[in-house]
Amino acid sequence: MRCSVTISCVGAWGAGPFDNDDAADFLGDLRQSDDIELQLARCLRMANADYLEAPEGSTVVAAAAVIALRCSGEVDSLAARWSEAVADIVVKQTQAYALAVLARGAIARVQAPDSELADLWTDADPAEWVAEVTAIERSLRGVEGDGYQDWAPYPDLTNAATVGLRDPRVALDALRAVVDISEVSAFVLDREPAEQSEGLWQEVALSDGRRLVMWHGEDKSGLLGSSEFTSSIRVIPLSAITDRQLKTTYQQLGAERSLLAVELWLSTVTPEKSRAVSISETEWEVQDFYFAKSIVDGGLAQMERLLQFGRAVAQHV
Repeated sequence: MRCSVTISCVGAWGAGPFDNDDAADFLGDLRQSDDIELQLARCLRMANADYLEAPEGSTVVAAAAVIALRCSGEVDSLAARWSEAVADIVVKQTQAYALAVLARGAIARVQAPDSELADLWTDADPAEWVAEVTAIERSLRGVEGDGYQDWAPYPDLTNAATVGLRDPRVALDALRAVVDISEVSAFVLDREPAEQSEGLWQEVALSDGRRLVMWHGEDKSGLLGSSEFTSSIRVIPLSAITDRQLKTTYQQLGAERSLLAVELWLSTVTPEKSRAVSISETEWEVQDFYFAKSIVDGGLAQMERLLQFGRAVAQHV
């Protein structure tokens, strides 16, 4: 255990971003989280409190450090010595820039008035702590966006796809073959790193009031190191959707409640696969579809668009 400075904050043994019990607990919870990016966002948004107490401030610093160390292309040399502590934590690069924006604001708040952590360090010897926090702040500036533009401001599918997809022409040609774009009542777009390659996975899901239409574009690894791109279209009658669950998650920030995430599940009667339970009995699994947006995965506007899409589908289920 290193003792670089003594401060009047229980559970802290140094000035580094992970040198306290609250940061250690946070990292443990983060490693067990099903959604690392959303967990980071939850933590960073605690900095919006009117008075930021020391445990929350320590956790905010730790979260900002994770983002800086795992996502920045220009990690400050002082911060870089902490890289090994979080080397096993993977943050989606498609959400890195949004997280970095949150983190920069949160780090500034930790150092501002009405921050207990800053007050505690001021009462001790703040130089080392300020240097550590400043190194994280500098490192966060090296987190770059992936060039992804927000499609949510565009009410029509053509313009939204043009700015939100890498391959809008392929997607729109495939969709126009099965649906009149002018009849689309609601839609959502998404793009994520492909699971089996270094490429991209893209999605358009829409409703024309009668059907759920989905387009998927995915980069895949081919033979002998080559790459492939697949484009697929799926059309499901809304009458085949038997259940819809629309879940909204809010975060309490002081006296205010702020939207954090929106999730939509659609269940159908369409068989996806079967399993023989016995000679005379077969168990069928039906097709389910899941859509999600959060404060760092699309932001508030795309969460609102997913709510609109879920409600439009529900009107015909």
